[in-house]
Amino acid sequence: KRNFGPRPAFPLGQRHLRHVARKSLHLLLVKLTHLREFGLQPLALAELEISPEDVGIISGIRCSSRLPGYVNTYGFNSLHGRALPIAQGLKLARPEITVLAVGGDGDGISIGMGHFPHAARRNVNMTYIMMDNFIYGLTKGQVSPTTPKGDTTVSTPFTSIDSPLDPVKLALAFNVSFIARAFAGDLKHMTDMVKSAIEHKGFS
Repeated sequence: KRNFGPRPAFPLGQRHLRHVARKSLHLLLVKLTHLREFGLQPLALAELEISPEDVGIISGIRCSSRLPGYVNTYGFNSLHGRALPIAQGLKLARPEITVLAVGGDGDGISIGMGHFPHAARRNVNMTYIMMDNFIYGLTKGQVSPTTPKGDTTVSTPFTSIDSPLDPVKLALAFNVSFIARAFAGDLKHMTDMVKSAIEHKGFS
């Protein structure tokens, strides 16, 4: 067994960032819902008075993509990186329902990156929510496409040497017709952003 020396200490600031990211994801999955007469429903959908049977949530794979299991709507946990084409197919087949695609930064701009620009150029009337926590959370903390350069992770013990991708800059480059960024710790602002995205006519 080769010895590469002691593993570098995990900087407190980065550890705190990881903690905030995990708590934010928990807020998004759990606190974004409230109890109505028909069960758990995302707050934005409830405020827009969209019935659960008129909603389809399509997810990819990894921790963020468990979202369909937390809400009382139709949902489908699809293949890794393939949420967008499946969600587009659903919207084209059933244009009368509200379709949301959800996934993480790895799901959306790693293995699923090729689908992002084509979803933008087709401008299908649906909403894509990318939950970016700068890390592969489900697989115990490996570097992801959005991990900050110089960050220490399980797969980069001597820090990441790659420059991160910025999902918002990519969306701007792809000419997405509605772009917003929100933080799960600010529930009201995020709810308003999701509502605006759903009400937008086109790919948001």
